[in-house]
Amino acid sequence: FHLALHVGYEFRLMWICDVHRLVAAHDAAGFERFLNLAKEKGIFRLCARSIRLSRAWFGTEFSEKILECTEKTVI
Repeated sequence: FHLALHVGYEFRLMWICDVHRLVAAHDAAGFERFLNLAKEKGIFRLCARSIRLSRAWFGTEFSEKILECTEKTVI
């Protein structure tokens, strides 16, 4: 949610590092629960973009399949 508040204002690499740490702390089931919560809150696309940025910057490992499946159901 922190990133959602700052979209369009400034980019801080430490926020993407936080995303990296949060994603790395969850197993596949926790990652899926997080994505579904983001979908419910209407910030899924921002979260997906941030997760992919964390992979580019920090090599964050996550299930692209879970991300894509959840992404397909976002309106």
